[in-house]
Amino acid sequence: MDAGDALALARFWQQTLGGTLVDHGDGSARVDPPPGHGRNETVWVDPVPEPHVVKTRLHLDLELPAPDPEPLLRAGAQVRSEPGKDHWWILADPDGNEFCAFPPGEASPPREQGLVAGVIQLTLDCADPQAQATWWASVLGGSLRQAGYGPKLRGAAGFPWQEWLFQAVPDATLR
Repeated sequence: MDAGDALALARFWQQTLGGTLVDHGDGSARVDPPPGHGRNETVWVDPVPEPHVVKTRLHLDLELPAPDPEPLLRAGAQVRSEPGKDHWWILADPDGNEFCAFPPGEASPPREQGLVAGVIQLTLDCADPQAQATWWASVLGGSLRQAGYGPKLRGAAGFPWQEWLFQAVPDATLR
């Protein structure tokens, strides 16, 4: 992730996901995953001079441990959109990066660290979801399936979360 204040943003994501904050001493940081999670779940946060000004094209979809995102709001997240026809919140972290937060599913395991039950998937907004998904499947392996919002990649080699969703966004700047 890019951030105006990488250490502050890394603190937010460490509190959200659990794990360990590692300050690199140069303004950048990373959040190593909690015990029992793979190293490929590390989140890197780097400082950039320019402010966040456009929609976040790549984001995590999180599962909440409770029906509402109140703990994330107390940690510094902001509500961008409340559940309507969709059953999830669109939130923004303290640097303005959007992410989705879903209420808990029926089979959600309890989580000891962090403010979320877990990461459900990674979502990529793109102009041609099928082409993106097909290319990533050819690189990483796994299987593709169609979902309501676009193709999903499962079982990709080294991919840390259940699924990777490729979602169409009608935005000319993505082309």
